[in-house]
Amino acid sequence: MKQRLPYIITALVCFLIGIVIFKSGIPFIRNSVGDFVVVIFLYGLIKSIFPKASPVLLVTGILVYAIAIEVLQLLKFPQLFGTDKTWVKILLGSNFSWGDILAYFLGVITAYWLDRDLLQKLN
Repeated sequence: MKQRLPYIITALVCFLIGIVIFKSGIPFIRNSVGDFVVVIFLYGLIKSIFPKASPVLLVTGILVYAIAIEVLQLLKFPQLFGTDKTWVKILLGSNFSWGDILAYFLGVITAYWLDRDLLQKLN
């Protein structure tokens, strides 16, 4: 459990930050900073379940997943479900943006750095 605790805390903090960002309603913060935080949340969540997962493989997988969601947005996949539905906006987003991909990339770099330089030292 000690090995998982830093990742659980990371995921929880990012989840709480995500709620604040979602409730803020400020478009830039909600879109860009939210995308940055969500990949760090995913990293912490997955590492809390699989603490021995390779950090490089994990950030690569999360980045591929996030970019896949953006590609689905580019192909207008969320519109099949109706973008007026909150669950669709949360899970699939609504609009493709190169800025989102940049935010995801910066987020996984930050997650990797946090894990390598801070979280693993707590174990």
